[in-house]
Amino acid sequence: MQTEDTLVITARPDPSALQRFDEMRRALFPSGRNKVPAHISLFHNLPGQLFETLMHDIASALPGCSPLAETSGVRFLGKGIAYMIAAPGLKQLHGVLSDRYADHLIAQDRQTYSPHVTVMNKADPVQARAESDRLTAAFAPMRMVLTAVDLWLYLPDGTWQSKGDVAWGGTSDR
Repeated sequence: MQTEDTLVITARPDPSALQRFDEMRRALFPSGRNKVPAHISLFHNLPGQLFETLMHDIASALPGCSPLAETSGVRFLGKGIAYMIAAPGLKQLHGVLSDRYADHLIAQDRQTYSPHVTVMNKADPVQARAESDRLTAAFAPMRMVLTAVDLWLYLPDGTWQSKGDVAWGGTSDR
């Protein structure tokens, strides 16, 4: 269960990829359901009191992780659609942080990590299937560079408030 002191950790693609994913979310999400920007989730629910150590551990781990990524396919989610992301460096970062914070992970964050960007969610299943088929037929891999890891404070209305970020190059913004 998410509370006000819950942190959500995401990876941020480069501005061009982020713009494309955000445009798709605006076009495909049901009205009123798109409350957060496009992102690649790393962790859905970590305790807020871990903020400082997370910032430090992310900054320490990023230099050893490649920022290169690429869309690798379209996945139908039943009531939504996601672009799968091939990103060995992101998987490496997730592994390092999963080991470090294992005692704090919820069941969803303990599952096998499969990076993706959700572009439609909580939609009519028939509409989602049709859009998934359309996007799958038109799919072409898109290369991108991951530029930062963002730490967000989960708010009661389902939106997120930026708490800080660590640039893939190693600098942070709080």
